[in-house]
Amino acid sequence: MKLLSCLIILVLAASLVGAQTSRPITRESKLSAERCRCGSLIVELASLNTKLVRGKIGPDAVTPILIEIYSVPRGMWKKDSYLLTKEIKARRVFQTDMDGNFFLPSLKMGRYVFKFGIAGGGMNCAWMKVRLSKKYIYRPIEAGISVGI
Repeated sequence: MKLLSCLIILVLAASLVGAQTSRPITRESKLSAERCRCGSLIVELASLNTKLVRGKIGPDAVTPILIEIYSVPRGMWKKDSYLLTKEIKARRVFQTDMDGNFFLPSLKMGRYVFKFGIAGGGMNCAWMKVRLSKKYIYRPIEAGISVGI
């Protein structure tokens, strides 16, 4: 009986360790005092509905990438993203890791414009409207920026 209970404890411990290592470990992305500078092109990406701010910037980009977040009032949602970023102050600026991954769990539910770029310029920026709500399923945010002209 003692052997059986030890075996059950070992199996449980092994399954818990396996469950923890199979999950990706993510840390909140680092906030930044830098701001995005853009090349000569502005790319508007498709809007996205999700419940969590997590994603990856495409492989062609120089990393780390800066991401500026602008909170959009309800009446302004249909405006062009570029114009919104000129009218509204960025709420947060953070950066990806060296692989282009980012994770920001502490953002409140709402409507946002995300601006992707780099601090030194030389890359074209991209904008995306993101609506955060618990009623949506989790969809990772995927974006890419390219070398400026």
